[in-house]
Amino acid sequence: MFETLFLSLGDTGVGLFLAGSTASFAAVESLHLLGLALLGGAALVTDLTVLRVVFRRADPARIAAALFPLLLIGLSIMVVSGVLLVSAGPLKYWLNPLFGPKLLALLFAVVAQSLLYPVILKWNVQKSANLSKVIAAASILIWITVAVIGRWVGLI
Repeated sequence: MFETLFLSLGDTGVGLFLAGSTASFAAVESLHLLGLALLGGAALVTDLTVLRVVFRRADPARIAAALFPLLLIGLSIMVVSGVLLVSAGPLKYWLNPLFGPKLLALLFAVVAQSLLYPVILKWNVQKSANLSKVIAAASILIWITVAVIGRWVGLI
């Protein structure tokens, strides 16, 4: 059932249009990368602030709160543009051995970020700093994994 639904994306008007228009596909791909830049930038700055690599004197809760809307906007752009990109060639993605791992890594990254934000927003150096640092370090590694696998998905 999921396979049928997934593959049927290619039969939609948008899927057929993007499959037939190199320029439109490239435009959507550019939006996808813009979403990655927003999401990745917000996540990375937040994580590096928690780890005290950047903005060492800043309150991590304030940085996280300020960047969270950008993270959500970036994630939204990536999800919408990602579905559009898949609709242009769903069979290609369905058969790609890295597409499933990319989605799984993305899920883990979103979960890690979702776990990190509440901990940061209740920032207490004594109680939550160590937990925040572990989650932030894991988050960075997972987002790098998403980006690297995502790049390889496009090459296979």
